[in-house]
Amino acid sequence: MKMVADQFAETLAAADVKRVYGNVGDSLNELIEALLRQGKIERVHVLHEDVAAIADLHSHQLLSLSRQGQSLPEVAVPTAFSGLRERHVRPNSRPLASSTRPLPPSDELTLASSSTQKRKVRRRSEIATCFRLDGWAVIPRDAAIAAEVPVALAYNGLPHVVMMSTPSDLTDFAVGFSISEGILAGAMELLDLEVQEGETGIRVAMTIVPERFADLQKRRRNMTGRTGCGLCGVDDLTQVARPLPRVGKGVGVGIAAVHRALTALPAWQLANQETGAVHAAAWATPAGEIAFAREDVGRHNALDKLIGAMARNRIDPETGFAVITSRCSFEMVQKAATIGIPILVAISAPTTMALRIAEQTGVTLVALARSDSVTVFANPGRIEEIVT
Repeated sequence: MKMVADQFAETLAAADVKRVYGNVGDSLNELIEALLRQGKIERVHVLHEDVAAIADLHSHQLLSLSRQGQSLPEVAVPTAFSGLRERHVRPNSRPLASSTRPLPPSDELTLASSSTQKRKVRRRSEIATCFRLDGWAVIPRDAAIAAEVPVALAYNGLPHVVMMSTPSDLTDFAVGFSISEGILAGAMELLDLEVQEGETGIRVAMTIVPERFADLQKRRRNMTGRTGCGLCGVDDLTQVARPLPRVGKGVGVGIAAVHRALTALPAWQLANQETGAVHAAAWATPAGEIAFAREDVGRHNALDKLIGAMARNRIDPETGFAVITSRCSFEMVQKAATIGIPILVAISAPTTMALRIAEQTGVTLVALARSDSVTVFANPGRIEEIVT
């Protein structure tokens, strides 16, 4: 199935578009990412203020020539940008990638770091000045730091949990969290959702069907999660291993497809390219082609965002497999089983409880996934090379 972004990519490729300057708007990100994946354009990394300054200067030059009655020259912006790359992308710095699909749509969120001081935070990361020590050399540089802000989830006006999260794809996060934690059976039970920005964080207010809200009220609320970790809304050991359904048959997947997905995943991890501190969860076809991915500083949050995107887009979980870039703890398998994902591929090793849940729910657990090898820990029947 061809994505809309890929269709647009072919159109622009036919127009011989070769280069993109700076970061494009959020509505064009998938398009630019598709062109980059196809190797049809290159990205020149420059700062927003420089883009604006050069564009403003260029427009004034054109206006001046027009008033003087002179013919207008061809656009010379690429020449003007050529010096910016050397000035702002230092030898030891990591270039900044373009934005993902943030929600809410504004580029910045005002957070109060203290009662008297406010700072501006970019949706996915913020820039901090640091010093790199390379031998005897001290090199000042600007580094992208992963954004981490409090995100409060509330149901029918009642606060439920506060998670530390990367503030992008918050609708997917809220929907995925609600389903994977057993609060909702599916996206159809969510009646309304509103993302509200505040000085101390972001609040996602959801309205759910009355019967689900009644069940939710039985849980303990107002618990704070640490970067997506912890057991949210659980105050009793009997609630940890909640009943989980057996996953469906799913599809057969070859090891080559797993390797293909692992190889392709870094290109989808734009936030991690900026910061080196962000987890990802991706959905792949049986052939190993990544359909979409979500990122977050919390590994649970990244998977919740993926689950939310699948639910909102009505993706059948039996038609592919999920890939996560973190260790495989029991909550990751639990979340996958809740939505019915039959195959979970993790880069790191599983825990004992993760293995037990995979065995009980029928999830094929592939872990320690590397570009040259993988280890199948549970339910190997869906891996084509393994005969059971």
